[in-house]
Amino acid sequence: MFYQGCRNKVSDNAVNFIESFHRRCGDKEFKCSSWCPYDKFGHVCDVSFQHPIKICFVGYRDTTRDQ
Repeated sequence: MFYQGCRNKVSDNAVNFIESFHRRCGDKEFKCSSWCPYDKFGHVCDVSFQHPIKICFVGYRDTTRDQ
């Protein structure tokens, strides 16, 4: 995942905000690299995190019915 930025100073200060946002969402292992120049997007940094998946899997025939 890439976040795009215009100026290094402003973008580096935003990392703390992004990290706190992900922490409030329940994400774990947030990692963010330093900003570096990139031909296509200007400046980029690598961002990675683990987001919890909250899905309940129920079998097709496991529905409840009044019998």
